[in-house]
Order: sequence, then structure tokens, then C-alpha cells
Amino acid sequence: MAEQKRFRKRGRWAGAAVLLLLLAWWLWPGADEGASYVTARMARGDIQNEVLASGILEASEQVSVGAQVSGRIESLKVKLGDPVANQQLVAQIDSLPQQNAVRKATAALELAQAQVAARNARLSQAQRDYDRQQQLARTGSGTREGLDHAKSALDVAQAELVQARAQLDQARVDIDSARVDLDYTRITSPMDGVVVAIVAKEGQTVSAVQQAPTIIKVAALDSMTVKAQISEADVVRVRPGMAVRFSILGEPGREYRALLRAVEPAPEALIMKDDSHAVTTGTSSTSAAVYYNGLFDVDNPEGALRIGMTAKVGIVFEEASDVWLLPSAAVVRREGAGKAVVRVLDAKGTAVEKVVQVGMDNKAHVQIIDGLDETDEVIVGEAARKTGGGLKAPHGPPGGR
Repeated sequence: MAEQKRFRKRGRWAGAAVLLLLLAWWLWPGADEGASYVTARMARGDIQNEVLASGILEASEQVSVGAQVSGRIESLKVKLGDPVANQQLVAQIDSLPQQNAVRKATAALELAQAQVAARNARLSQAQRDYDRQQQLARTGSGTREGLDHAKSALDVAQAELVQARAQLDQARVDIDSARVDLDYTRITSPMDGVVVAIVAKEGQTVSAVQQAPTIIKVAALDSMTVKAQISEADVVRVRPGMAVRFSILGEPGREYRALLRAVEPAPEALIMKDDSHAVTTGTSSTSAAVYYNGLFDVDNPEGALRIGMTAKVGIVFEEASDVWLLPSAAVVRREGAGKAVVRVLDAKGTAVEKVVQVGMDNKAHVQIIDGLDETDEVIVGEAARKTGGGLKAPHGPPGGR
């Protein structure tokens, strides 16, 4: 009986040992026997690295059209969305006060002109009287008092003419100002574009005492400007002239292309900051994200792009065309610039390592410069044997390198 118990005990230990050995073989990552690999060959293609950013679309040019004189808006000549031409009349302010000012300035000008004519006539008479007194003084018929009186009258006449001419100049300035104010009652568009906003209404009284009140807004929509927010971590990689691609939320499948025109030198938060209300404290908001605006323009002949749309932007800072590419999952980076290790299947189906020289890597594909043949079957992943599904990334034998 004791012998049977010892036999059963030994059997259980032996069975457990076999199970452990089977489990170790099953889990051993370097066991290639029976392994099922997913492989890929190098392929020619293009590769890019880009900075991703979110952008806002703006009109390439937009102006607020306002009134430079106070008064009641008599009529609006345009509607929202109307195209307008440069110098086209868009609104009319009640011009009666300005018309009266022109009439008053005209009358003042005519009076000043008459004053100049009268002063000229008086000066001519004073000059003749003085010349006569000088002649009498030379012949001894005149008196010293008469000559002095004539000279004083001549000086006064000359001064009065100077004054009258100054008043005439002032009258001319006044009438020019009155005519300009009258012209300001005709609100015209300063550019070709589209009415994108109507701020004021007919019958509304506007005051231009402190600043010109806005009546409408006009924008040029045939070309749009995209303002892309580039993080401080990425802004060092971008330069004006780089290729840009973007799409909008409404048409994610349509790609627009442009060139980066400029990168603003200061973050938008600083541009919008009012230093007059800044308060200095012992701490700074260094945790706040910092973004710099990258600007680029794109034609909009169909009018599909609108003000305020959100753009998904990619700025290409590195690219290569018609080069050998592999999926990035096949490559394990090593120390040393441009060196990496991949695993390929030899003629017997065994995984062997090769050192390759690599170039660009955009996390989806990597450029292979040297070290592989185009017929090499490169291991991209390993099919899991326990479940029959899923992939395991390429790896080396136990112990690591």
C-alpha cells in the first residue's frame, strides 16, 4: 500500500513537470519553431514628417466700414451677402446739417473774398495818398504832418489786406472741411468684396465723436487666410515657404494645399494681452500652453471656405520622394545615428537579424537607405499562437540586447 502511494505521488510530480515544460516552451518568445510571421517587403514611395496644428479660417482682407460724421442713417443700400465694388455707395447718412454747413462756409468764403477786394482798394487809395504827400513834400507845398498821416494810413491798409487774405484762407479751409463732411455722409466701400455683417440699421443715429461707429463689414472671400496655432514645441521646426495641407470639418476628405507665408514672432496670448492692466506676482503662469500663429493663404474660387471654419493643418517640415519604405513596426532602433535592426526570414524560414541604415521615420513608415534587398521578407509582426489572432511586435531572443 505504501509503495502504491509513493508511485502515485511520483506520477503527480512527473505530470506537473511535463506541464511546466510544455508551458515554458509555449511562452518562450525566442522559440521560432512553428511560429507564424507577418512579413513585408520594401516598397517605393513618398514619406513626410509634419507638424500638426489646428487653425481658423479668416478672410484674406476684411474692413469695418464706419461713419466719420454723426447723424441718422437715412438708408442702407446693401444686404447681407451682397457683393460690393470699391467706392460703391453702401449707406447714406442724413446730410441736411452738412449741406447747411457747406452753404454757411460758402457765404463766409464770399464775404472773405469781398473783404480782400475792399482791402485791396483801400490799400491802392492809401498808396496814392502817400505818393501825393511825398510829391508835395519835395516841392515844399506839403507838411510833415500830412506825410506822416499818409504813411500811417498806408501801413494800416497793408496790414488790413494781410488780415483779409488770412481770413480768406481760413474760409477756404472751412468750406473744404464742410464739403468733406458732406461727402462723409455717403458711406462707400473701400474695397471689392462681400458684405459679411451689417452692424447698424436704417433710422439709427450714430455718433462719431470719439470713434467711427461701424455700419457694415466687408471681406474679400476669393482668398482666405488660415491662422494655424503651432505649439512652442513644434514652432522651431517650421519655416516660411514650407508646404502646408489642411482640411475642414465639413469636407474631411478634401485636401487643400498652400505654402506657409509667415510665423508670428510673438504668441497670440502676448499680442492680446493688455499690459496696462498686468499685475506682477511672485509666480508666473508657465503651465499655460503657448502657441504661435502660422499664416498661409489659399484661393477660394468656389466659396466653399468660410470665415471662422476650423482647419486641421499639417505643415511638412521633412519629406522624401520615391524612396524605399518599410512599416515602422518592423524596425527596432539601435544606438548610433541612422542605424537600426530588422528581422528577416532566411531561405529556411528562420528569423535572422540585419543591421540597416535608415532615414526618415514618420511612425507609420521608415525610409530604408541601405542594408536590405528588395526581395527580403522583413518581419513586421508575429501571429499569436495561443489565441490564433493578433500580432506581436518583432523581438529578439531572451536576455535582450
